[in-house]
Amino acid sequence: MKPTYYNWGLSAERPFVIRFQSVVKKMNCDMDYDFHKSLHMNIVMQGDYGGDICGSLYHCQAGEAFITAPWEPHRSTFSEQGAVCYMIVISLDELAPALLYGRKTLATFLSFAPEKRFALLREKDLMKHCFQCGKEIGKNGEENILRNWKSILECFINIVDDLGELEESPGRTADYAKLLPALHRINSGKSVTTAEEAAKLCNLSVSYFRALFKSIFGKSFAAYELNYRLNCAAEDILNGRLSVKNAAFEWGFFDASHFSRLFKHSFGCSPGKYRKNCSKESQNCNIFASASK
Repeated sequence: MKPTYYNWGLSAERPFVIRFQSVVKKMNCDMDYDFHKSLHMNIVMQGDYGGDICGSLYHCQAGEAFITAPWEPHRSTFSEQGAVCYMIVISLDELAPALLYGRKTLATFLSFAPEKRFALLREKDLMKHCFQCGKEIGKNGEENILRNWKSILECFINIVDDLGELEESPGRTADYAKLLPALHRINSGKSVTTAEEAAKLCNLSVSYFRALFKSIFGKSFAAYELNYRLNCAAEDILNGRLSVKNAAFEWGFFDASHFSRLFKHSFGCSPGKYRKNCSKESQNCNIFASASK
């Protein structure tokens, strides 16, 4: 079963969230894609950790890190040795302005395909900045918001400074920008958004919109949009905010039976069982086991 951490509650007062994670040895769990409006930085402090971003695989060793751009479908897949990681979820709305002129470099970097982004981090020896950030967080303590925000800012200042001027990926940055109205529409409410409606918001033909979306995100708009609503409904059920019936209604499903069938296909169990056994089954799935230092 896939743990759901969709709504991070980021704000100007709390522009980031840190999760300390211990990943078990020989972990290999194929879970459904997840995606967020926020930027993610996963820092491997010990062991190894691999995953999938938009269908592109990466594999980090201790001292390395990967950065997932906002809206990118991603999932964890494997660890040979087991791992200790920091996952840092960051509001790009708060991070980008703090970088001043470096915000353009960051925007270009995030617009690159995941494999190019990962290669740049490794080839330019930029992962050392992420690892240093992880060490400082360990020293500060996860709840020291001010010092940890300073460490995160310094990490990204060093990254954009070492990246220098980047040549934009031909077409990709512009293509990504074309899709933003659709992505913001998905994020703004609970009603169903069709490809036709999304294409209209982006001022694109439906056929071109569908092809462009799949080329950027590695999955159809319909699958992406459905995944969003299922993830959000799962969170509401898990946190007790909504009953299964009300979650189905609130998140735009035809009825509770229709919702339950789609939910089971995505999460591997019924919504009721998910709410009842989520913590136990998440541990049994060997994806992440939260740990304290």
